[in-house]
Amino acid sequence: MRILTLLFVLVNSTSFCAVEKRFPSPNYRIVSDQWCADVLPNKCRVVGTVVFDGLPLENALIATYPKTVSTRTDSLGRFGLILNEMDSVIFMYHSTHGEIVMNPYHYKGGHEVVLEFIATDTWLYPEEYKPVIYLSSPTPLSVEIMLNFKGELTFSYPNYENGWSVLVHENEIIDQSTNDAYPYLFWEGRDPALDFNYTEDQFVGFVLKTDTIVPFLEAKLEFLGLNYRERTDFITYWAPRIMENNYIIAQFLIDDDYDRYVAEISIHPKPDAMRRIFLLYKGFDGRPTLEVQPQVLKPFSRLGFTLIEWGGSELN
Repeated sequence: MRILTLLFVLVNSTSFCAVEKRFPSPNYRIVSDQWCADVLPNKCRVVGTVVFDGLPLENALIATYPKTVSTRTDSLGRFGLILNEMDSVIFMYHSTHGEIVMNPYHYKGGHEVVLEFIATDTWLYPEEYKPVIYLSSPTPLSVEIMLNFKGELTFSYPNYENGWSVLVHENEIIDQSTNDAYPYLFWEGRDPALDFNYTEDQFVGFVLKTDTIVPFLEAKLEFLGLNYRERTDFITYWAPRIMENNYIIAQFLIDDDYDRYVAEISIHPKPDAMRRIFLLYKGFDGRPTLEVQPQVLKPFSRLGFTLIEWGGSELN
């Protein structure tokens, strides 16, 4: 009864709003989309709650993708964000209840959108992939991309269907089916078989206290060839998730290992330079006793038509 009352207050507290839409969904629902007199014409106010088993879920992360705007739920499961009209994807993440990614939605200026996220019992599929693909070319180039993913593809943006057909010029990517521009291509998938690459007597990777994760990633990702924008996107997405733990063991799957254990990629024409980086990690409350051989990483140089891809996954 408390949650129903709270939603009623959120929807009706703005008397200058005109209700437009209501949509049902298994893991989230858009309670209302309303024009509001007190919201700026180039902004959208997003408010709502996160619940689990009918009760408020505290400290859930609510953010845009990429994570330019974010907040966390309070003790009553409530949150609020102010978005730009350009934002279209919102996700909810909780360390013990997993992640819910909303489908792309048009958050119109001058509107207030009320959401409800409905968390599941446990995070059933922690072996999730979150790759982002950047393309750059000094001259305009028509590019076809196909993925051979080892698991189940669950989400893509723009829509993958049977592949991506894009026009690349400098750092801009244009979907040739819609003529819409994107800063990168995003896909998400699940594979319960995903695991570290190790032998019986040796694990190659890193043991890290998570309060050092930001400088660690800054240094390693720069060495691996990611520019400041790609490093920023990676760190703002993964560091908050990693820091839900006190310690982690981590391993990078790079280039050939990315192909072998995560997903092969077919791209025409072939890039002059390509770097694919995937971070695997497992969290611990205390420092793990696993013997670890430090992973040796190789630098990378960009040349002409370049593809950069990064992703990651938290393992059971």
